[in-house]
Amino acid sequence: MKILKQVMMVLLLTVSLAAETIEERLPQQSVKSFILKKELEFISNRKQAKLYKRSMHSFYSPWYRKRPYYKKRDVKWAFSAYKSHRGYGENYQRHSKKFMEDILYNADLFSYPNWITKAIVVKNTSLRLVPTMKPHFSDTVDPVKKYPFDNFQNIFIKANTPVLVTHITRKKDWFLVETNFGIGWLKSEAVAFVNKEFMDTFKRKQYLTFLKDNVALLNQKGWFLMYAKIGMQMPVFELKKDGFIAGLVIKGRNNYARLEEVFISKNQAALKPLDFTYQNVAKLADEMIGQPYGWGGLYGNRDCSMLTMDLLAGFGFSLPRHSKAQAKYGGKFISLKNLSNQSKINKIKTQGKPFRTLIWMPSHIMFYIGQDIKTDKPLIYHSIWGIKAILDDKSEDVKIIGKTIVSTLTVGTDVFGIKENLIDKVEGMCVL
Repeated sequence: MKILKQVMMVLLLTVSLAAETIEERLPQQSVKSFILKKELEFISNRKQAKLYKRSMHSFYSPWYRKRPYYKKRDVKWAFSAYKSHRGYGENYQRHSKKFMEDILYNADLFSYPNWITKAIVVKNTSLRLVPTMKPHFSDTVDPVKKYPFDNFQNIFIKANTPVLVTHITRKKDWFLVETNFGIGWLKSEAVAFVNKEFMDTFKRKQYLTFLKDNVALLNQKGWFLMYAKIGMQMPVFELKKDGFIAGLVIKGRNNYARLEEVFISKNQAALKPLDFTYQNVAKLADEMIGQPYGWGGLYGNRDCSMLTMDLLAGFGFSLPRHSKAQAKYGGKFISLKNLSNQSKINKIKTQGKPFRTLIWMPSHIMFYIGQDIKTDKPLIYHSIWGIKAILDDKSEDVKIIGKTIVSTLTVGTDVFGIKENLIDKVEGMCVL
């Protein structure tokens, strides 16, 4: 037992030092402080209005469907992928064979779809690939297959999000839902049904979007309801001098949704869409800088693609869920594949537009914010778990960063053992 404790202390110290070593080379400041204003170009009001209209149509799209958009094979793929690979749980012990069998039995996929109804999300929660909150890790040693990379995690979904329920489990504890960005399982307690009257009321012309993260929402009696996050939107009932009366969805009678009025101050939220300006984008970015990395939105934190989704949502952009799809989203895609690193950097600096460009590498998306005033290097804003490194024994490890940062594309160059930099893997960029 004493030896085990010593080993654990060494492992914890190693991780801590790895993170600290990189942290020392990543002094974080306000996003505004990194950028020269003369570099900035933004989209026209006309184009932004079109983007906003398209984003709202996408937001409501599950309510426009009369039948499931996804086929049974789309629903089954996660079960098929992990049925034979038992994986590991939160205690780092291998899951039993029965673990997956029980989940599959409860899912009752043979009867899919067995329930079609329009609904809405009433709490911030995780959208899962299979109906369980238990994690599934592929490995307990490999740094890119263990915690936090839960194979069952899809994305963090916010309250007030329209969905289409297409299936219910045998125990009636999980709903399979379609959103405007994908499909997944929600605990039944997180979903309320909607009727035409509710949908007509909810689809108001004016919405607000949040300027602050984790805003405490209180009802009219002053009781806490939930936290609102950047990227969430709410219909506005009334404009006040110092804020807004907006609608938060809660469960009413017979599991049907109703809107609870909440007051939100003007320093916490604004009408959507926000003007797409340098100041507004930088202000939102600064609200999320330094926040912990969250694979698939685990614990309500953001991974790389969720960060870009939330950052741009208030401006009328409706980005897809995954990084590769984001890279091809509605803009001009510029390939950087098979170029030298210097050629990539030159192209980013000459063709990339600060605060309008997504830089993509397989499994990672980054937001280009301009060039460092002192070094002239491209700077990126992104949420990242870590950088791969080679240890003395030639094994691979990850130097953990684990949060949202501003960095160059060569982050980690000066840290001993780094295998490759981000720029080595960059394959393209999308100018929005």
